[in-house]
Amino acid sequence: VRMLLAKSGQHSIEVVSVLRRRSGATVMNARQSLDMNSILSNRNDLSEMGLQEVFPDITNQQDVDSYMTHLRDVVKAHAIVEVLPVNYKTAQPALSVIETSLTHGLHAVSANKAPVVHAHSRLTELASKNDCLYRFESAVMDGVPIFN
Repeated sequence: VRMLLAKSGQHSIEVVSVLRRRSGATVMNARQSLDMNSILSNRNDLSEMGLQEVFPDITNQQDVDSYMTHLRDVVKAHAIVEVLPVNYKTAQPALSVIETSLTHGLHAVSANKAPVVHAHSRLTELASKNDCLYRFESAVMDGVPIFN
């Protein structure tokens, strides 16, 4: 994440969206930070916080594509941090979320091993092609010195 911040000239991280497997994505309509403490303590119904949930089906590629387009064009996000529950046999839904973010020019950081195992070469090529970074350090032996 520090490399992404340095590359973008940013010095802090702002959470502008949360994608949840069961209830969809919460996105801001403008570049504002979400209060993570409130989101984490209110897991079931974010509408109580006045947040709109959109793009409800992350297994639907069209919804994922719309979500990434919104993050890039409306929210002006620079990167995604993917920590979704994943099917280790298919790497989904994490793999499609990472691929789509890179295709849309958004850097991707993943905490999942499955996308690295199933598609490392494809993801690094896609990142390079779109001038993005794909990082997965915490997914592979988090306590070991940096290697990617």
